[in-house]
Amino acid sequence: MRRSLTPGLHRWLQWAAGLLLIVVAGTQPLVTAAAAPQIPAGAARIWFYQGYEPPGRAAQVTSIPTVVANGTYVGQAPPGTVFYRDVPPGHYDITIPGFSGRSAHFDGGADQQACGKLVFWTTGGHDAPNAQGFSALLVPEQIAQAELAEQR
Repeated sequence: MRRSLTPGLHRWLQWAAGLLLIVVAGTQPLVTAAAAPQIPAGAARIWFYQGYEPPGRAAQVTSIPTVVANGTYVGQAPPGTVFYRDVPPGHYDITIPGFSGRSAHFDGGADQQACGKLVFWTTGGHDAPNAQGFSALLVPEQIAQAELAEQR
């Protein structure tokens, strides 16, 4: 005997599915610098990326970091993700909320770029970590390009 969903539950499931679609559609696929459009006049660009973890550590990563710049949501970065945001020139504090890791700081002028790498960390032993989290690190563009080339 089939049971139909109550109207309230059915509406909630539709709402949740719609929200999931918006979130998935809002994420950007892997973008390379060559494929990215030119930085808009008068803007700065901040790239964000998270590499793939080695097999032993990949099982320890239990969350997807959310990236925040100056207290404003920027995006999420599952392993292998690369995305950028064009921002007005100024000072930016890039953090990963909920984790007590390092944050990156970027003073961007017009037409400048920065690369923020999201790094997973643990304390304690490999088999029994005491704490884990993510840090945001500012890395030179050449290092970011080399690391991203290895991922492909």
